[in-house]
Amino acid sequence: MTADEVRALADGLAQAYARERDVLAQLDAATGDGDHGAGMARGFDRARAATAEIDGDDVGAVLTAAGRGVMSGVGGASGALFASLFLALGAAAAGATTLETEHVVAGCADALSRIARLGRAEIGDKTMLDALAPALDALRAHADDALADALAAAALAAREGAVATVAMCARHGRARYAPEAGVGHVDPGAVSMAILFETWHDVARGGAA
Repeated sequence: MTADEVRALADGLAQAYARERDVLAQLDAATGDGDHGAGMARGFDRARAATAEIDGDDVGAVLTAAGRGVMSGVGGASGALFASLFLALGAAAAGATTLETEHVVAGCADALSRIARLGRAEIGDKTMLDALAPALDALRAHADDALADALAAAALAAREGAVATVAMCARHGRARYAPEAGVGHVDPGAVSMAILFETWHDVARGGAA
């Protein structure tokens, strides 16, 4: 992916989260305060604007700008956690003119550690990690493949991980106070992570977001 394609990714994500805003709000309302959809839509709209303001072909710089936009727009814990993914990807691809699979593997691995540390969460705690971790496993398994192919596997794995959160007990956030700690409801953060990888794959293969 070139810098312009990363800008297209930010645009695609802004569209995707705007489209899924109400769905994410409903998922969040089942176990939380219902503001996740609005936050994601706002944050990625700012990410789109931030990437458009960055000139040049350094994909790392564009990804970092996206992370800062997410941070300023989403708010709360989700903002910091989703921003961590883009900041980690930006660091992994710093100075590169093309985002390759190896950059994505390194960035997602770093992001997994950052998110676990910031959120004090582990895999199985019913969080976005439960979508990111299987996506990372898929990326590692396809590390020698073209980015679009690796992302195809990651998107499937992320969605499966998000669906699996329906049976998990929440150990963080408002969801841990919900009846049965949210068992029976999917985690909205994990669903948002799945949307991210699905959109990323669509953009990487040249399709519409």
